[in-house]
Amino acid sequence: MRLQSERFLAQLVEPGTPKYPAFTGKEPCASIGSEMFCTDEKDFSHYEVLRGVCSQCPLLKACFNWALHNEDFHYWGGSSAHDRKHIRRIYNIERKRSIAA
Repeated sequence: MRLQSERFLAQLVEPGTPKYPAFTGKEPCASIGSEMFCTDEKDFSHYEVLRGVCSQCPLLKACFNWALHNEDFHYWGGSSAHDRKHIRRIYNIERKRSIAA
């Protein structure tokens, strides 16, 4: 497993409590469907594709920060669950909740 660039993710971290991103359905992720984003954390084969998709999204920072504070699962805002866990440790951020079961 390859951790997304710590330097890149660190640039996305914003202070405060983020709101859920204002998705419109026109974001790049909407064109490929949610199945690729909601896969087993042991399958990292498609993460490079997802990073490319997320890098083109105007909601990248909002999506990443929401997930950083709220999600333990899946791929959000250019980061895997493992990436976010690592960043939480570095910045001493406590996850608030998770909507995924």
